Order: sequence, then C-alpha cells, then structure tokens
Amino acid sequence: MPHWSRHSRRLPSSGRPREWDTKLIFAHYEGNRLTVSGWRQRLQKNYAPKLGLKRLSPYDLRHDAALYFLRNGMNPFALQAIMGHSNLETTKHYIALVEADIREAQEKASPVKRLIGKNKRVR
Repeated sequence: MPHWSRHSRRLPSSGRPREWDTKLIFAHYEGNRLTVSGWRQRLQKNYAPKLGLKRLSPYDLRHDAALYFLRNGMNPFALQAIMGHSNLETTKHYIALVEADIREAQEKASPVKRLIGKNKRVR
C-alpha cells in the first residue's frame, strides 16, 4: 500500500468538528467550501512563515509537485495529463528545469573539472 493512501483515508475526518455535515476535504473553519483565494490566504498567512518563506501560493505547490514528479522519474506525458496541459509545450518548462538540475549535478561531480580546476578553459 502506498504511504499516501494510509493517510488519505484519515484526511476527511482530520481536524473537522463532528457537527459538520460535509464530505469536503478542503473546508473553511466553519465547514464551508474553501475557495482558491481562501486557500491562498491561508498558505501565505499560516504556512509560509512556519516554513521560513516570504511567499507561498497554490501555484508554488503545483510547480514544486511537477518538479518533484519529474526529478523522481515520472514520464513527461503522464505529467502533462496530470497537470491538465493541452500540449507538451507547457510541460516542457518543467522539463527544462529538471535538465538544468542534471547539468548542475554533472558539473559539480565531473572528474574533468577536478583535473583542470575551476577557472581553466580547455581548448
């Protein structure tokens, strides 16, 4: 069983007063549907400071999730479907960021760099 499914079964009842008659997972403190702007405000006011961030938005979470999936081997076409992108061009933005991670890691660990030093150019 994936680790997330153990927790997701508990999620709807977590932190919710028993008198709420709703099946909503994301609810306002009064039990009403949590709006996008309400979620954005909650992230910025409550969670960003706890994480030491100046800014945190739903878009930031979506962006980070996409990068996480790609960095951990997700097929770009599957990510395109999950993200709801109509074409791969939009998803390529995330792929380019992951390729930059690979280049950075390669440069950092390169044996050639160790042999010639940081500031020398090979001709």
